[in-house]
Amino acid sequence: MTPDDPVVQAIRQALAALPADARLVVAASGGADSTALLHACVAAVPPECLISCHVHHGLQAAADAFAAHCASAAHRLGVPFDLRRLDGRPARGESVEAWAREHRYRALDACAREAGAVAVLTAHHADDQAETLLIGLARGSGPDGLSGMQPEIDRDGIRLIRPFLSLSRASLRHYCMRHALAVINDPMNDDPARLRSALRAQVMPTLVGVAPAFVANAARSAGLIAEAAELAREWAQIDLAQAVDAGGVLRLSALETLSRARQANAVRHWLRERGAPVPSQARLSALLIQVFDSTSAHALWRHAGWCVVRYRDRLQALSPQAVLRPDRPAPGEWRGRWAGESALGVSHWGLELCVSQPGDANAGFMVDRALLERGPIVLCAPSARLRVRPAAKSRSREVRKRWQELGVPPWLRGWLPEVRVGEVTLGVAGLGAAAESVALGAGGVPALVSVSVRVLNHEDPRRLWVMDYN
Repeated sequence: MTPDDPVVQAIRQALAALPADARLVVAASGGADSTALLHACVAAVPPECLISCHVHHGLQAAADAFAAHCASAAHRLGVPFDLRRLDGRPARGESVEAWAREHRYRALDACAREAGAVAVLTAHHADDQAETLLIGLARGSGPDGLSGMQPEIDRDGIRLIRPFLSLSRASLRHYCMRHALAVINDPMNDDPARLRSALRAQVMPTLVGVAPAFVANAARSAGLIAEAAELAREWAQIDLAQAVDAGGVLRLSALETLSRARQANAVRHWLRERGAPVPSQARLSALLIQVFDSTSAHALWRHAGWCVVRYRDRLQALSPQAVLRPDRPAPGEWRGRWAGESALGVSHWGLELCVSQPGDANAGFMVDRALLERGPIVLCAPSARLRVRPAAKSRSREVRKRWQELGVPPWLRGWLPEVRVGEVTLGVAGLGAAAESVALGAGGVPALVSVSVRVLNHEDPRRLWVMDYN
């Protein structure tokens, strides 16, 4: 092996910024690309710093043979071997390729964390990059989908490094031939039903035939698109900096003077940050019309199980797992007894009742301790006609007026509970105390305690009105 072998040099360049003794996980499939990767890594890095990790997908009969081949190859090179078996199967209708890719990266990351490795290396090359660009075009993807794979990204503290993105598939195969390396071929890579396989077999040879530099030029285009995508992300961060609160609620007025293109970019980025699937251009356009052009105070947009809800100036994205959603009713009445605890959990309301001494930082509704001990404590949806005082000496208002004053969305109003002790109403969480003064027990000078409501989830939309106080 010559010192300037381009395959080995690609490894050295990719790892130049890492400590010399850094532990590395090398993804091994047994194919020519990953075989060249592991062999070249041994030429550039001490074998004891490497871990060859094979992910057993369990999707075909030859999977056990693939694992045995990778174990044998690692053993011959003196590299520790780690086999990871995936549990489960793709759900009905789910892409097998997408399922395998997601779980494979999870397994590789887990291997790295357990071994104390700083990075995972994969053997993706320039032809893979060109194919990824074509797949994005076939699916009508935007800049993120067309930007292809990056040479290096951070995955929660584990670096994912792709040293071969500037090398062709042919150069890696020639490397394996020069060093007489045994390789295997995964038949799934030749399955014409898979888009990538069909492009590789039918489209790429034609493109390379009429434009011999297509692979290199496609990789260059993907890099330029990646720069444009990064610029779009930076603009979105600028536009959203003052528009999104700590709970992830988007204030639309902060974006209303922007061009429609920047509004689309900001909302797309906001949805991605919330964890929602990025919608198509047509779907996103429909959302923008509802939130920026409609004169109605309400809007509800559904996408891939998510609910995106507007009320007045606020836009919220609610996941399929969210307890509070417009398509789900508010919880029923809850009754509980207080036995001296500082906090009582009310799980199906997603709340906690806190009992403390008056004067504590998070003061709530004042109540006689004797009355609280007799109970019961009740949480229920408030009556719109109930009157509450926003502050101790303020004029009382009906709950429905407080909803309107504070901008509480109609679907969320039943989730801000009325708090009662026995037959005495203390107030409504986030809206104010009941119109009457302190609720007293039977006889004597009351020993007052404070009862407040705390929202358990920091992304709960009620936190806008109910923080750690009432």
